[in-house]
Amino acid sequence: MHSLRYKLFAKAAYMTTEGRKPILNLAVAMQQRAWMQGLWDVAKTFELPASVTPLYSP
Repeated sequence: MHSLRYKLFAKAAYMTTEGRKPILNLAVAMQQRAWMQGLWDVAKTFELPASVTPLYSP
């Protein structure tokens, strides 16, 4: 299997905390770290194609 889902979610991981911030530690082979880091970097700058304005704000 070489699907994106397999590459992303079939990884061993464990949760830790730093202060009160939860951290997910992924076990990723050295050959895949640059690829995985690239995905996280793109996800940080991702914007939805349309803006959404709430109809009601408390």
